[in-house]
Amino acid sequence: MSSLTAHCICLRGKDARRKQMEESLQRIGVSYQIHVFDKHSDPTEGCFNSHMHLCRYALHHDMPWIWICEDNLCLSSSLFGTDRKRGSKGDFFAFNKRAYFAELERFLVARGRAFDVIFLGAFLLPYSTSRAVVGFPRLRSIGSNLHGATSYIISAKCCSAMVQSHPTFRGVAVDIVGTARDFSQRFVYQPLLFHRSTEPSIVNPHLALLRELWFHPALYRFCERLFFRNWLLTASLSLGCMLVLILLFAALAVARHVTAGATHKSEKRLEEKGTYFTWLLHPNVAHASPRRPTASFSTK
Repeated sequence: MSSLTAHCICLRGKDARRKQMEESLQRIGVSYQIHVFDKHSDPTEGCFNSHMHLCRYALHHDMPWIWICEDNLCLSSSLFGTDRKRGSKGDFFAFNKRAYFAELERFLVARGRAFDVIFLGAFLLPYSTSRAVVGFPRLRSIGSNLHGATSYIISAKCCSAMVQSHPTFRGVAVDIVGTARDFSQRFVYQPLLFHRSTEPSIVNPHLALLRELWFHPALYRFCERLFFRNWLLTASLSLGCMLVLILLFAALAVARHVTAGATHKSEKRLEEKGTYFTWLLHPNVAHASPRRPTASFSTK
C-alpha cells in the first residue's frame, strides 16, 4: 500500500466516472480523498476552478505537494496483459507496485519542494524531448507541454506560482496554465499509471468521436513507447540531417555547374576576342571567327 494519497476531482452526479476512478485507484493500492464539485455553466472554467481549488487546499494545509486526479482517468493499458486464448481481461502484469511507488516516494523525499510537476497520467506527444534522471530510472525530465492533466503531482512552489499568476479564470485551460509555464523541473513517471478515458468530455462534448480515436489505448501505448525511447526524435533528427546533407550537395552541384558554365562562356569570349584581334593583325590569314568583320580592308 502506497503512503501517497490521491486527491480526486469528481463532478456531482457522474457516479459511473467516479466508480471507475475508485476501482482503478483501489486496484493499484492507493488511498484517495474525493472532492466533489458542482457542474459549472462553463465547463472549462469549472475544470480550472476545481484544479485551482486543490492547489489552494495544498497551500492552506502546508502540504509540500499534492497528487491531483480527475475522475475521467482509467488504468494504463500498458500495465495489463490479455490472455487471448482464454479470452480473459488479463491481470496486473509483472508490475511491482511496491517498487513503483517506493521510487516515487524516494524522489519526493529527496527533492522536497524542489520540483514542479510529476505526471502520472497524460497524453505523451511522441516528438516531445525527455532526459533520464540520474538515480531515478523511472523518471524522465521533460521540457515541453503535455496534453491533459489526468493525474499529476504538483509541488507547493508550483501551486503558489499558479495561484499568483492566475487568481481567477482568464479563458485558459488549467492544463495549459499548469504545464506550459516556464518550469524547469517537470517530469514524467514511467510507465504511466493512467490514461484518459474515451468517455464523452464534459468540457469538449463536440469532440467525442475525435477523443475516441485520440485517446484509444493502442494510440496511447504507441505514443508512449515513442516518447520514452525517443524513437521519433531520433528518426526525425536522422532524416533531418540526411535532408540537410542532400540539400547541401545539391546546392554545391548547382553552384559548380553555374561556375563551370560561366567559366566556359568566359573562355569562349576570350577565344573569340583573341581570334578577332589576330585577324586584325593578319587579315590575309583565314580565321574561323564568328565575329570576323564583313567589311574589306585594302592592303595596298
